[in-house]
Formats: sequence, C-alpha cells, structure tokens
Amino acid sequence: MPFRKNPYDFTYLDTVQHAAGDGLAIRGVAPLAALAYDDELALKQKAFAEYIRLSKVEGHYEDIIPSPFKRHYRTTTKRRVVFSTGTIQFRFGEGSGDFPDQDRNETLLEPKQHNVIYSFLLDILNEKLFVPVGKRCNYIVIRGSYKEFCVIFNMHQLDGTVVRRIKSMAEKLSKLDVNVISSFIVSNPARSRYYLDSKNNDAKQIVKKLYGPETLRFTSDDLTYLYDAMSFSQINQSMVPLMMKKAGTLLDIQNPLNKGFRLIDLYCGYGLFALYAGRYFSEVFGIDSDQASLDRANESVRHCKDFSKAIKVRFTSGQITAHVLETVLPVGGDKPEIVILDPPRMGVEKGVIGALAFRKPKKVLHIFCNADLIPSELEQWKKLGYSTKKIVPLDMFPGTAHLEVMVLLEQR
Repeated sequence: MPFRKNPYDFTYLDTVQHAAGDGLAIRGVAPLAALAYDDELALKQKAFAEYIRLSKVEGHYEDIIPSPFKRHYRTTTKRRVVFSTGTIQFRFGEGSGDFPDQDRNETLLEPKQHNVIYSFLLDILNEKLFVPVGKRCNYIVIRGSYKEFCVIFNMHQLDGTVVRRIKSMAEKLSKLDVNVISSFIVSNPARSRYYLDSKNNDAKQIVKKLYGPETLRFTSDDLTYLYDAMSFSQINQSMVPLMMKKAGTLLDIQNPLNKGFRLIDLYCGYGLFALYAGRYFSEVFGIDSDQASLDRANESVRHCKDFSKAIKVRFTSGQITAHVLETVLPVGGDKPEIVILDPPRMGVEKGVIGALAFRKPKKVLHIFCNADLIPSELEQWKKLGYSTKKIVPLDMFPGTAHLEVMVLLEQR
C-alpha cells in the first residue's frame, strides 16, 4: 500500500486513493462526481473499511448510508468574482485557474436552479452599468433549500452608487423565473475566504438586507428549521431526515426512560438535533458560538407543538471549551445525561472530551465531518471509560471523497 514510512501515518483520503487505484486522482472539489453513484459508493465503502482496519478503531461499523440526492444536492454554493481580460468572470475555489477540469464536476453537485441564477447574474455584471459592482465583489453565494433560494453579494468595497446598482440587480433577481425569495449584501473589506462566517474575518462584516425574509427555512420530518442567511447549515438537506432518524435510533430516543434524562447538544447551531431528539427528554441544553443560530433555535422550539411545557429548553452562546462546559452546564449528577457532540472539521478543543467524560453521560453521539480525527478522539474516549458501540458513515458529500461519520459511545 503506497502509504508513508510510518505505517500509521496515513489519512482517510489515502485509503480512498488506494481503493481507487491509479486510474482516478483524488484531487479537486468533486473528484468522484464523474463516476456512476453506485461505483462511487462502493469505492467509499471499500476505502472506509480499509481505513477503520488500518486505524485499529474498535467497534462495529455499518455500511455507508447513501444520499437520496446523488447529485445536485448542495444547498450552499458560491462563485468567486474576478475582473480579467476586460470582463467579469465567475470562478470556483481560491485558485487562479479559470474553470479547471476538476471544477466542472462541482456543477454536478449544485441544484440546476443555481446555474440559472449564476448565468443570469454573470450576464448582468458584464453590462456596462454593472461592471463596477463586479469589480468590487468577492463572491456571489446562493443558499436556501431545493425550492427557495437566497442570493448574497459578498463585497470588499461599497459606496452609495454600488449599493443602488446591487439593489437594481436584486430587483431583477426577484422577477427571475426561479424562486429567489431574498437577497443580502455582506461587507467583507478584508476579502476573507470565509465568505459567510464573520467570526473568521479580519474586519467586522456588515449585513444589509435587500429584500425578502430575514431567515431561511426548510422542513424535515414535519419539523421546520429556521436559520439566518449568514449562519452554518447542512449543505445536503436531502440527508437530514436520514441522519436524524439514524441518530434517534442510535440514542434510542423514544425509550420512555429518556423522560428523566437531560440532552446536551454541543455545537447545536439552529437546533437540528435538539429539536428532533429533544422532544423525548425532560431537559435540553444546547451550546453554540453563533448567537443568531441560537435565536432561531429558540424560535423553532416555540413553534414546535411537540415541545410540552414540561420540557426545559435552554440554549447558551459560547465557545465549546473545557472551561465553558465546566462553568455553563448544569451540575452533573443531578440527572442522567446523553450528549450529542457535532464539532466543525477541526474537531473539539483540547480538554473538551475529558470535561464531558467527567460528567459520566450514559451515551455520547460523537459526529465527525473529518474522518482523520476518528482514531485519536475515540482513543481519548476509551481512556476515559467509554466503549465504541457503533460507527455509522453517511454519504453527506456525494461526488467528493469525504464522509460524515456518527459514532455511538457508551460507558463501560
């Protein structure tokens, strides 16, 4: 196997490349999008099994849960805006190349309505009146669901004239035969590649609504989720019902005993897991660093008929650190707990797993969007008295080599 000299110094992508062989280079945003989906899924299944074996991860792993939308699933997409050879152009990614071959595959991941919107905007931006808007634009971003769309103009320079012309473009957008329900301007003078996340920008972002509702929404399993245009949301909404159902099964949320349990949802966002699972617990406690998402979570809970007045729900804003967990969470031991831990790609901060294990939750559902962290973080749980019961990979990102992985841990 063509790994490095250290037999354990490898990544999940190494196993994907090994499973693919020499005929397919795992490069670009969507290197697997050109494959038939059954072939792609078989390749990922083989690679994930090999990765688990080589990593010596304990616990039973299941087959990958396939995505209902095999292509055209991404509900957040972007184009980088550049002025080159006298014209406004849209490009993928951060590189200088203009639509390299591997990026053509990325359009296979986007809803077809997105391409209609981008083509429409590109034509407008190349009109003489609107070229100055394009020269001052970092990105154009499309968000929403598969039925409703929001367009965001991420700008590095704004003045009164530019704002008026963007408003004129937004008015044209609202009349397009695609359901663009809202539009926003985001000021990003630092030209940060974090085109939606103000926390990671060098300069404070200013968000200005052009038209439409303040929030976006989608429905899954009779639950309606609200989130702000600038807040994180799952990019494959077709997978959300399957992910929620599987999480509920792993945690046995409908067990009557859970009525006396507390559910702790960390990195809870706008309440994806808290709303779905929290209905079966006596208390729900969520933490996230994005206050806007927490506001939407509270709003969704208020409109959810399944949350009785007997269920205590609290969402708190804060970074997920050991110190915050020790000072913000209710005192452990007063009632049994179940934890859902869904960190971003870089994983949890040092000390977080230890702080959670100290509370002795009965079950932990640790969700990984970076499979490379599975061996090291599961080893931490093992040393702190927890066993890996089940490992469930989900094909959250068809067309790419990546997987989302849910791991159920229980006290030994």
